[in-house]
Amino acid sequence: ELNRSYVDSLQLDQIMRAGIDAMLEQLDPYTVYVPQEEQDDFEMMINKSYGGIGAIIQKKVGEYVVINEPYYGSPAWKNHLVCGDEIMEIDGEDTKPLVSKEASEKMKGKPGTKVVFKVKKVRTGEVVKMTIIREKIHLPDIDYTGMLDSKTGYILQSGFTEGVSESIKKSV
Repeated sequence: ELNRSYVDSLQLDQIMRAGIDAMLEQLDPYTVYVPQEEQDDFEMMINKSYGGIGAIIQKKVGEYVVINEPYYGSPAWKNHLVCGDEIMEIDGEDTKPLVSKEASEKMKGKPGTKVVFKVKKVRTGEVVKMTIIREKIHLPDIDYTGMLDSKTGYILQSGFTEGVSESIKKSV
């Protein structure tokens, strides 16, 4: 009714968002609305997990995406992507004009979905096409555990996601 009768045009998505935020503000300062389009970023922030191939990439302007580090056991690792491999295309799109964030977003997706790469292998120079099935990638909360000396242990904890207490117990 408001949209039909108001004197000016309305941005309904902005009005709905403001209304939801105002309602949630009445609950407590910690409850927030996360729209569907921000769900992946929220999942990464809360659980340190995302759907993707499981690799750290490097991207310089005007160059191809380079695999910097595939996570052990990830789809990238299972498909033999190694440090230095160049991803020339993602789903048929040239990666040279992309910025790092754009390339990363194209590699991410719902677990179980496919992404097709054209890759130049660093060791042989061979250009291959490969299809990788995305998986849920979980980044660990414990980055390092070890003994500093015979009496002092060290645990480097970088996150507070579900299950971190079990990881700390196991590290101890």
